This record gives sequence, C-alpha cells and structure tokens, in this order.
Amino acid sequence: MTAAPVTPGEIRARLDEIRERLARVRADRWSHEFSDAGESIVITRAVIDSQGRHAGNEAPVALCSFGPDASWFEKEFVREARSDLAFVLDQLTAAGRLIREQRARLDRVAPPAGPARVKNLAAEASIKCGEPGFQAWLRLHHATDDDGDLADSATAAAVLRRALAIESRSQLNTDPDAAGRWREMRAEYSAWAQA
Repeated sequence: MTAAPVTPGEIRARLDEIRERLARVRADRWSHEFSDAGESIVITRAVIDSQGRHAGNEAPVALCSFGPDASWFEKEFVREARSDLAFVLDQLTAAGRLIREQRARLDRVAPPAGPARVKNLAAEASIKCGEPGFQAWLRLHHATDDDGDLADSATAAAVLRRALAIESRSQLNTDPDAAGRWREMRAEYSAWAQA
C-alpha cells in the first residue's frame, strides 16, 4: 500500500513543530558522562531571561542512562541528536534561502515579457495527465490503493491535484507556490523518465 503524499503545508507545519522543540533545548549543554553507575547523557539547562538573553545555567541533571548492551554507535546517536538536528535544520533553512535567491535572480535576468509569454502551466499539466508515462509515474509516486490503475486522464488529474495540494489545475497559472510545486514535480518525472 502506498502512503498518502504529504502536502507542502503539512511539511511546513511539521518542520515548524520540530524547530520549536529544538529551540527549547538548543541553548542547553549536553555531555556524555561516565560514573560507577554507568554512562549517561547529562544536560545543563540554560536559563533565558525575559529579553531572550542567557542568564546562567541550572544544575546538571541526567537526561538518560545507557544500558550495558547499548552500542557505542547508539550512544553517539543519542548524544549528538540535538546538535545533528540543529545542523540539518540550519542547512535546510540555508538551502531554502538560496533557492529563493536564485529564483529571484532568474526572474531579474529573464523576466516574462508580458501575458503572451507566460507559460500556461494548467494546460501543460492537463496534457501530462493524458500521457501513459506520466500516469505510470504518478501511480508509483503519488497514488494510493483507492486511485486504481490511473489509466485515464481524469484519475491522473485527481491524483495530481492531491499531490500538489491544489483544488484546480488553473491554480498553476495563478498561485506561484503551486506553480513551483508543479515545476518540481515535472522535473522529478523527467528525471525518472530519462533513467
């Protein structure tokens, strides 16, 4: 059974939740400590004042202890989880900023020359939904068991709308975010078709 696709809005909401959880512990210090009782991760929580400034630290407390059968790799994974997550989120934020800057740069270098030059993405998506290759790709990457075999353009269009989180393909011509998601989908399909 194919998992239901995650919409861009759901992705943004989940990332916001993860960022919020990380923000609550980002200023704390984590250390891997050894004692007669065994190994544990000890945290020293940062105290943040009402202006958001670091005002000191609480006394260290044990966050978790490792059992005798825990491998070094598992201990390292837990010890570094907070800093690894911070690194990944920082890189994701930087990549998003770079993509937005590059899109703006491309718009400045080659802006559309008026309504006649604007590509009709809705029509393009409609044509794609009628192509057997695109239908096969949608079936593999975005369809659920309820969608059947996707052998017709109407079913392909329904799957496309759900995958792009749009109500109508006409949004591809009016909503820049939806148009961006369509371009990404089109690029993924092209890469798959050429493989």
